[in-house]
Amino acid sequence: PRVGFVCDEFVMRHQTGENHPEGSWRIYEPMLTMAHQRMFRELEVLPHGIAEREWVERVHERKYLEYLSRLPPEGMEYYHISSDTVVSRDSFEAAMRAAGCGVRAVEWVIQGGSVFCLIRPPGHHARPGFGMGFCLLNNIAIAAQYALDKKLAERVLILDIDAHHGNGTQEIFYKRPEVIYFSTHLYPFYPGTGALDEMGEDRGKFTTIN
Repeated sequence: PRVGFVCDEFVMRHQTGENHPEGSWRIYEPMLTMAHQRMFRELEVLPHGIAEREWVERVHERKYLEYLSRLPPEGMEYYHISSDTVVSRDSFEAAMRAAGCGVRAVEWVIQGGSVFCLIRPPGHHARPGFGMGFCLLNNIAIAAQYALDKKLAERVLILDIDAHHGNGTQEIFYKRPEVIYFSTHLYPFYPGTGALDEMGEDRGKFTTIN
């Protein structure tokens, strides 16, 4: 198959306020560049949908999802769930749609293709019951868990090359033998996790590599 491309324009409706570094321009500008360079002629634009709640609850706590779905409080345009992480009226649906894009990407990869996801909000700092670092839902963890649950794969390798450590992804799979989390990052930059001796626990010992 050709290289797949998955994006949902709804994710641009996740608003974070003026001058916040995680803005809708992170979708708009790459799309503009790709169109200018006529890259879409080489890509297979993939249909997708919103993530089902049961997929997301395999990674995140139900009470956290219920909390996110009710934000921001009535009368407020924005709400901080942590010092750097903002939600607006459409943020929860945007995050669920981004997770749905990730699941669709996994299905395409299993068919033998490669895929580029252009989605937001980002995910690798999102912990099971807590959003931080601009992240609401852990897209890559949801996609990996989906692949395992649907028996599309027996093992998954997550290679995280962000400058910041994906503490949420590490936490979710820290005791899991079927997922290897391999991260390169600047330590001890934000969020301060990801030391060399963080290698997993229990049956997941040595499946975390920082």
